[in-house]
Amino acid sequence: MNANVTPISGRGLSHAPLSRETVSVPMPHLKIVPLELLVLHEETDPHRWQQLMGRMAEDGILLNPPVVSETGDGRYMVLDGANRVMALRGLGMTCALVQVVEPTEPLVHLEAWYHLLMYCPADDVLNGMLGLGVAEVRPVGAADVRRALTDEGTFAVIRSVDGRAFEINAGPDSDILSQAPLLRQMVAIYRHRGPFERVATDDMATLREHYPMMKALIIFQAYRHEEIVRLVRAGGRLPTGVTRYIIHGRAMRVRYPLDELKKHDLDEANTRLQSWLAERFASRRVRFYADSMFIFDE
Repeated sequence: MNANVTPISGRGLSHAPLSRETVSVPMPHLKIVPLELLVLHEETDPHRWQQLMGRMAEDGILLNPPVVSETGDGRYMVLDGANRVMALRGLGMTCALVQVVEPTEPLVHLEAWYHLLMYCPADDVLNGMLGLGVAEVRPVGAADVRRALTDEGTFAVIRSVDGRAFEINAGPDSDILSQAPLLRQMVAIYRHRGPFERVATDDMATLREHYPMMKALIIFQAYRHEEIVRLVRAGGRLPTGVTRYIIHGRAMRVRYPLDELKKHDLDEANTRLQSWLAERFASRRVRFYADSMFIFDE
């Protein structure tokens, strides 16, 4: 099922806003790379990327380039845009237009999304995890949720609407490699029960005000980028909608022709891209907005 996104601000949103006085945002580094060099760090949503594939085929363009970073082994890890990558593959493209970024503060910041469940009670998730017998479930006080996420081996906390909270712990010797399969199993418990919302706050009062039908909140451990790269190099993936890469200076509404992504000569494809970009700048069709904003036509 699809995961909707509601970035409600609150205590769960911990990053500081980018200061335009102290940090300059560089021009986006757009590049055409072979699709085979793109590696995903999270599972995808087949329903979503198949819908994207249909829209892209109809429009004949790639609207927003996936954002990637180099992994150090000649490949590029997709930070944002996994479903777009799958749609391009489904359309038979050989290349992808991507935005390459350096995954360093303050321009790129990694946090975790939280999953708000409206169709699956907390007890169903708890019983499912207990049934797997691969992780320890510990009760935790509502006031200690933040502390629980710092415990060695804890990769998630489940909060119920009745005030109960439970940390899910894979053991003090566990790491992202052993926790990622458990995260996928946990998300699979509720993923097909109905849509869930991705939210950026764990303020239960605020969430219940916006979602009176909510049944549970899943709070995930925030991994470091280096851990995500390690997982990818080992061939692992996280479940969809857990990592939240906040990227300042995103290239949006690029609308690049899909026909240009069928080129087999990579040098020629990138030369044509640079000419295309130069024309956009010369005609003043590129603008930088430093303001935070809400988009109402996604």
